[in-house]
Amino acid sequence: MMNIRKMTTDDIEDVLKISVEQFGKHSWGKSLFLDDIEKENKFAYVLTKDKTLIAFIIFMLTESEAGLEYNITNLATKQEYKKMGYAQELISFVKNFSKQNQICKIWLEVRESNLPAINLYEKLGFKTDYIRKNYYSDGENACIMSFNL
Repeated sequence: MMNIRKMTTDDIEDVLKISVEQFGKHSWGKSLFLDDIEKENKFAYVLTKDKTLIAFIIFMLTESEAGLEYNITNLATKQEYKKMGYAQELISFVKNFSKQNQICKIWLEVRESNLPAINLYEKLGFKTDYIRKNYYSDGENACIMSFNL
């Protein structure tokens, strides 16, 4: 049975494994994940199936001239569970969470080379707003994508 729940400190080791598997040297460290669990304006959730941690999503509250927004800062799925709809479930969860909290927009940044992620976000209704040139430390551009509620 699938379940989405708040991330806890007990989840950190599994989350780190998934993050390293997906992002390699660009993975967040343990302290960043712990920070996301503890801060009031940050939200960290995991998706489990039959007690196995499969995926996670982290987002934070931001504010713009248009109003309150959520910025998805991290999303990853265990390699053997990719393309099974789990990332889509987590994004749908954030969309529903946003509606309940009167959020006007969800946005994220994604590496320009991460075409599977970009395709998923587009499938879910996200649009590319602009490109941040040389955003990442290795010089790669970031696509800034958003979904208006």
